[in-house]
Amino acid sequence: ANHVYVTFDGGGRTLTKVDSELSVSARQIGVFLTQEESLGFIEGQSKVQANWTYSDGRRGGSKPKPIEVGEQLLGRVLP
Repeated sequence: ANHVYVTFDGGGRTLTKVDSELSVSARQIGVFLTQEESLGFIEGQSKVQANWTYSDGRRGGSKPKPIEVGEQLLGRVLP
């Protein structure tokens, strides 16, 4: 893939991570969220989807997958 995008959607918030913000291998994409980013989602169901493009113009994408966002009792960024 030429470019890879991973989008999270839930609780009225959408966040997309692109290329250098991801760890991409042959069959796995690693995504790391900052504390600020993860605190932006509310508890409950969200969705995640991967999309990619190739240099020849082709593109692909996964089906949106449900993910569970857990409760955060301490709703602030830790030092």
